Amino acid sequence: MSKIKSVIRKIFLCYWKWQLKSCGHDTVIDLGVNIYNPQNISLGDQVTINAGAKLQSCEAATITLGKRVIVSYNALILTGGLDSNSTARDVPRAYRKHISADVIIEDNVWIGAGAIILPGVTVRIGSVVAAGSVVTRDVEANSLVAGVPATVVKQVDS
Repeated sequence: MSKIKSVIRKIFLCYWKWQLKSCGHDTVIDLGVNIYNPQNISLGDQVTINAGAKLQSCEAATITLGKRVIVSYNALILTGGLDSNSTARDVPRAYRKHISADVIIEDNVWIGAGAIILPGVTVRIGSVVAAGSVVTRDVEANSLVAGVPATVVKQVDS
């Protein structure tokens, strides 16, 4: 059974490499990953995206993952959503403004299981996003962030 799964994974990876804007070598995209608008998504070398993860590019917004990025199980990286400012709350959802912004995940970043990265965020080199965190603003280099919304817990070794 594991040989069959291995072949299916290789086929799956070939499909995504063909669809993505760019994809580095030694990249792993597990079964059960959902990628929306892959033509706007770039993956560096040695990226690992685990099962259940979702990468959603909205409109022309891009997602860029640097080298050696790990996206853990069920993590979400989103470039778009509904405008949530206070003046828009009185407008019915169907008529609210849609916002989108690029997401950049730099080299050597680990995104924990179930974490959510929101539009316009840059996660700088060497950082760790704890499981279940919601990242609403940029993360400085070599930081461990956690919580909802995510805040810096400590600096990590580079």
